[in-house]
Amino acid sequence: MVRRRRVLERLTEPRVLTFVVVLIALLLLSGIFYPLVYFREATRFSILATGRSPPFAQSVDETITVFVTYTLGFLGLYALYYCLTRRVETSLMKNLIILAIMILIISYVLLYSLERMKR
Repeated sequence: MVRRRRVLERLTEPRVLTFVVVLIALLLLSGIFYPLVYFREATRFSILATGRSPPFAQSVDETITVFVTYTLGFLGLYALYYCLTRRVETSLMKNLIILAIMILIISYVLLYSLERMKR
C-alpha cells in the first residue's frame, strides 16, 4: 500500500506528468491505433522491407518512424525554447540553437521522405 502511494505520488509530479502527456500526445499523433487495431494487415507490408507501402494503410515501422520523427521535432523545438528562455553563455546558446535547428531539419527530412514513399 505504501509502495503504491509512493508510485502514485511520483506519477503526479508535474515533470513526470508533463512527460507522460507529451508521450501520449506523440503516440496519438503518430497513429498508434491503426497498427493496434489492424495488426495483421499492418504487419503484412513494410516500408523497410519493400520500400513502398499502400497509401490507404499504415505499417508498424511507419508508425515507429513517424513517432521518432515527431519526437525529434519536439526535442528540437524544446531545445530552441530552452536556449532562448534561459540565461546561458553565448557560445553554448549558439551551439544549442544550431543543434536545435539541425534536429528540426532532420525531422522534416524524415517526414518528407516518408510522405514521398507513400505516393
